[in-house]
Amino acid sequence: MTRCRSCDGSRRRAMTIVELLISLVITGLVALGTGAMMVGVSYGTTSKTQMREAGVRLKAVCSRLDAALRGSKMILASGTDYIVLWTADTRADDLPNISELRLIERDPDTNAMRGYEADFGSMTDTQIEAADTQYALTSDFRSVVNALKSGSLFPGTVWARHVTAFECTYAGNEPQAASLVNYQLTVTLDGMSVLGVESVALRNH
Repeated sequence: MTRCRSCDGSRRRAMTIVELLISLVITGLVALGTGAMMVGVSYGTTSKTQMREAGVRLKAVCSRLDAALRGSKMILASGTDYIVLWTADTRADDLPNISELRLIERDPDTNAMRGYEADFGSMTDTQIEAADTQYALTSDFRSVVNALKSGSLFPGTVWARHVTAFECTYAGNEPQAASLVNYQLTVTLDGMSVLGVESVALRNH
């Protein structure tokens, strides 16, 4: 029986084309899978970097907050996003003065945490004496510091950014009687959040 060489050649060429197409499809799938894997690795690496950076920022602001709380005499007021401290009775009059107040506050609009303290600038001692108002312990210290913030004697400095939550609590109903402060603070960076939970004793209480 005589075989048709041209027919056999066509079959071989047809098979070669099919095999080529299959090979291209497989290559494309492998490339797609490799690309997806590389994207996943890149995302994972970026996420870890962002998490580490958020952790570093959290540690820095917590260290500063711990030091401020630990060195204070009394909590005068606290709530969501703020705490008002009596730093020390430097005037030895058993009452807080402007120069002895510190406000630590998170701005919910910008997620910046700021510390506010008195700054009398170039005032003379006589002028400072007149400006350093004394407050009764029964005062509404949230209102007091809000009023002071609107003036020039109580400027704020940024302690941290990307602080998305801050709240202080204490045992009992009276902040001024508390000697231990519990707080929670969250730092969020590019969608990655880290939470700090601390308890700090007021050493000068």
